Amino acid sequence: MGKLNDPERPSNVRRWEEFHVGSVTIKGDFVLKKGESTDNGKIGIRIVQIYEGECQPFSEPQYPKAKIQFYRVSDNSIICEPTLRIGNSGLNYGDVCGTGFEWTTISITAINSREDWVAFDLRE
Repeated sequence: MGKLNDPERPSNVRRWEEFHVGSVTIKGDFVLKKGESTDNGKIGIRIVQIYEGECQPFSEPQYPKAKIQFYRVSDNSIICEPTLRIGNSGLNYGDVCGTGFEWTTISITAINSREDWVAFDLRE
């Protein structure tokens, strides 16, 4: 299964530091292990579960996924808990979170199911 489930861990993450990549504003850049969380004082993000990808002969690969929980820091109440694959997902859509965030997109850049971590950034 190789690189499908064990990509290399990013070595340079900026946490809650805002920066720009072209015309895109990145509000935070993170690598979190299963069970770990981070927050900006208002909204927290926790990695709940990581699902391994698999390749079977004669079928499309099933890529790794991560269940990511968004919660209010003030009362620890869960806002949403989508299961996402590598790529960009809009947060304000009904099938993801359906709630107004200060970020419009979460971009999952890598999921390592062997070491149980997820690399992602939050975009404006």
